[in-house]
Amino acid sequence: MHKPLPGEYHPSLEGYIKIVTQENPILALEEQIIELQAFAGEVPVELEEHAYAPGKWTIKEIMGHLCDAERIFAYRALRIGRGDTTPLPGFDEDKFVPNGAFNKRSLYDLVHELCMVRQTTLVMLKRMPKGSFDNMGSADGKPLTARALIFVMVGHVKHHLKFVRTHYL
Repeated sequence: MHKPLPGEYHPSLEGYIKIVTQENPILALEEQIIELQAFAGEVPVELEEHAYAPGKWTIKEIMGHLCDAERIFAYRALRIGRGDTTPLPGFDEDKFVPNGAFNKRSLYDLVHELCMVRQTTLVMLKRMPKGSFDNMGSADGKPLTARALIFVMVGHVKHHLKFVRTHYL
């Protein structure tokens, strides 16, 4: 599967797509499960609920955000991949995170959930006909293909893990 071309996604998503270096995004999604499990072991317990600045998310909240986003991106990929051109709504992660009560859970539990959600995403994607990844739809008023969403899923996790390692650890 080739990287999405610029017309397959809104420019605001380019940062996520650009940081994906793997040629096979499905394999990259699988490899991230191992990376996420290792990441959970890198975080000292005393930093799990640490925010690098006032008003910023904690590491647990970032993991919860990744769970929410994975579900939303996968749903979008399913709808678009199946040829549904109904415009899909955006979501406000700044409303989702506080309502997720992620700091009341263990980091291990959050990472485990993310890996489980990722597994269901992989099952769905592996069973989609190849041509369905070319289907164009829209989310949050922005055009994108199902293929672009797969690369966004990989890049979104890469972005947040790099950010945590840089700003929190």
